[in-house]
Amino acid sequence: MSRLSEAGSPAGDFSDLMQTPFKIQKFPVLSSTNQFVHENLDQLAHFTVIVAETQTAGKGRWGRKWLSSSEGNLYFTVVLKENLKSSLLGNLPQIAALAVVHTLSDYQLAAQIKWPNDVLIEGRKICGILSESILRGEALIGLGLGIGLNVNMSQDYLRQIGQPATSILVESGKQANPEKILDHFLQHFYQIYLRVENVDFTAIFEEWKKNLSDPRGKKVQFQGKKVGFVRDVLPSGALLVRFDEGEKIVYSGDIILD
Repeated sequence: MSRLSEAGSPAGDFSDLMQTPFKIQKFPVLSSTNQFVHENLDQLAHFTVIVAETQTAGKGRWGRKWLSSSEGNLYFTVVLKENLKSSLLGNLPQIAALAVVHTLSDYQLAAQIKWPNDVLIEGRKICGILSESILRGEALIGLGLGIGLNVNMSQDYLRQIGQPATSILVESGKQANPEKILDHFLQHFYQIYLRVENVDFTAIFEEWKKNLSDPRGKKVQFQGKKVGFVRDVLPSGALLVRFDEGEKIVYSGDIILD
């Protein structure tokens, strides 16, 4: 395992990392990277990555506001336009979450996935992921996989978030280079994406599950109101949840941490 250098990047030679097909477009300010992808999809190629230094209207799941600072964090959206098969689409946030965990591990930080697609360090959120389908009529024409990762956010700014949160700076005590972190993420994401694309989510299920904060026995809120208890994690990445009226398979919701 590598250790952080004085420059805030992993020590060691990473020149053997595989080449990826991503094309990065960077902007100083956007309302949100996902919104930019929605509005410009026709001009964006598959695997384009839209990066903003800051966002003025970032959002998370269920329309929640994502607080975006200009302190050197990562706000980006990966454009997906090819091979939009349902067996892959539903697991893209989980693929991204696992890639984030591996990226943080490169920086000697141990993180866990909070189902379905948040990444935490000791219960404090460091990354959120929002996957949004883009439709033309009833036809799916693309998907924006949005990711916000707290890199150099200070403790003072984190206190404004309203929930336990952290950053690479707070956890390591050192500034990190967002561009290098993005490169590491894209390397990990591409490798995991290919494994799932060639088989299905079962190809990475055990690896993903090892990095998942065990939700069994915890409450899960579904569709903003129904609350049940998690019975099991299924190989599809979904949860088997017990509600008052019986058991159901749930693909999205909020785990309630007591």
